[in-house]
Amino acid sequence: MRRTGHIYFIRCGEYVKVGFSTDHQSRIRAISANTPYEVVLEALHEGTRADEATFHRLLTPHHHKFEWFRWCDEVREAALHGLAKHQKAVIHVRTALDEARDKVGGDRGLARALTGISSQAVSQWRRVPPLRVLEVERATGVSRNRLRPDMYPLEEQAEAGSGS
Repeated sequence: MRRTGHIYFIRCGEYVKVGFSTDHQSRIRAISANTPYEVVLEALHEGTRADEATFHRLLTPHHHKFEWFRWCDEVREAALHGLAKHQKAVIHVRTALDEARDKVGGDRGLARALTGISSQAVSQWRRVPPLRVLEVERATGVSRNRLRPDMYPLEEQAEAGSGS
């Protein structure tokens, strides 16, 4: 059974904590007691731990550490509108990495196809780390621009292919 609670966006200065709680008021008090700055509840959405994980994947480009993200326009939009507006983007990001995993037999197969990494480490990837993109591309056939469009735009790949 999926436990329902709330996904909260609690801002502290230039950062925002995105988390899940079944008692958001207690969570706000706890965070407030452990930070030296004022905290502000920016948004609260009904949701599950799975929804929290989806927000984390969506906001990966703005990740700071743990459940903290840089407060910027994209994070503000996610806080304001919830998941409905962003669902396609989340699915697209997940699909490329999931496809790569599936082509070689999951996390264990991908770890075996790469050098010097455990399946446990691969299972924690939200996206392919920059130094692993080309290796994952070679091992799985999933293009670098699908694995990391932020690093390898389509134009760059087309230019590299026509340069011979």
